[in-house]
Parts: sequence; C-alpha cells; structure tokens
Amino acid sequence: MSQLLLATNSTAQDKNPEKYEEVLSYHDVKELISAGPLTFTGLGRANYSENGTYIFTEEDKAITRIGAFDIRKDGRVCVDFFRAERRRCDIFLRRNGLVFLLTEEGDRFPVSFKLEWQ
Repeated sequence: MSQLLLATNSTAQDKNPEKYEEVLSYHDVKELISAGPLTFTGLGRANYSENGTYIFTEEDKAITRIGAFDIRKDGRVCVDFFRAERRRCDIFLRRNGLVFLLTEEGDRFPVSFKLEWQ
C-alpha cells in the first residue's frame, strides 16, 4: 500500500520565509529524507541515502548529478557535488501542511514523496 503526498506550487518569492512558513528543523529534515526519494516538481528527483550519498536526476533532461550531503543543525541540507560543482545549501519549508524546497537562489519547489508500508 502506498500514499502519494504532493505539495502545490507557491508563486510567492518571499525574501524572509520565516514570517510565513515553518523552516524544518534538523530532525524534521532527517525524517523527511529518510522517507525515500523526493520529487521536486519542475526540477527533478533526489535520493538522499543513509550513508550520505546524494543522487539527483533532472526532470526535463536525462542528467544525473551525484554528490555527498549533510544536514546542518539549523536544518539546511548542504550538498557537495562531484565534478567540481560548488557546494549548495537549501532549506525545506512547511506551509499549511505542504512541504517546499527553497534554494539558495530563492526558487521554491513543491516536494512530493511516496510513503510505502510493508
């Protein structure tokens, strides 16, 4: 049995998201990424493995990027990409029960994931 959870796209590009949304904590992020691969609508699909490996497949291209990630105490998820790409740190937000990824550049992507019960 599985359930698909989907967040809708937010058009607001607030400079200070803390006023309107809840920034997910370290423990919330750890729980979120342990649920399985995450899909960022309009961006792609990310898999955060327990050993710190990060694999991202772009939605509109057959490009896969690999790196290593860590979760900061403040809940930011930072990824060091292989192949000389720069490190990036993004945050997850919750608004009205929906989850979004907010990139360093200020882009916001709804998060969907599949929960599976065995």
